[in-house]
Amino acid sequence: MKKNLLYVGIFVVLALVIIYGVSLTNSDPPVTNVVKEKATPEVYIKKDQPTAIYIEGNPEPVLRIEDLPKEFPPHIKHVEGAPFPDNRFNLASLSPDRQRIAFTCGYIHEWVGVCELESKKVHVITWLFDTHVKQILWSPNSKYFALRYVPPRGDHIVEIIGFRERTSEPYFTMSWSSIEDEHIYSRLEMPVCILIDHLEWSKDSETISFEIQKCKIEGLKLIKMEHAPTETIILNAIKKEPLKETTEKKSEEN
Repeated sequence: MKKNLLYVGIFVVLALVIIYGVSLTNSDPPVTNVVKEKATPEVYIKKDQPTAIYIEGNPEPVLRIEDLPKEFPPHIKHVEGAPFPDNRFNLASLSPDRQRIAFTCGYIHEWVGVCELESKKVHVITWLFDTHVKQILWSPNSKYFALRYVPPRGDHIVEIIGFRERTSEPYFTMSWSSIEDEHIYSRLEMPVCILIDHLEWSKDSETISFEIQKCKIEGLKLIKMEHAPTETIILNAIKKEPLKETTEKKSEEN
């Protein structure tokens, strides 16, 4: 009799364990609220209609060719008779804070501009003869953006544009050229040139870095040279001015 009661007790315990396990399996998992960081929306230019710039999610263009200035500003150097503002956009990039769009415009020649999205004011930054900008890259803090392009003379150029705090006017803060960099140019053997890759801002937006590598020209193509080492170039976002005290001490010594 006691054995039978023992068997019954064991059977009841096992049954309860099985029922509890099934209930856990069928129960809904706990809901966790995950807040995802909003990514900067993409800007794009329609290939079949390159006369306007759009922001992802907005069917209406944020900038049209007809919104651009109708003539060159006095401070912009250009070839006489060059079309302006021309009839097409080529590149566009939205700042991380979604306040500005940097863009290029033109067909044979290009010019670089920035549009303030709130006021729709357009700043003309520079005009480039027979040149197309390869890349526009904003800094994480939206205070600078970098341009990468190759002018007709064949050197590679990286330029940084910043914005003045009081007026928000754009200005060039730094520039690098493969020809003007004596450390690089002295080691190039013509007709060898270089390729620029991995343009990247630091997280604090204080520097930008990129890799350069020797390449060779075959026909109209640039071909990477096998076993050619890469070299990293680092530029400050803004030119470091000498301290006033140091300047005064040098003048006193002289």
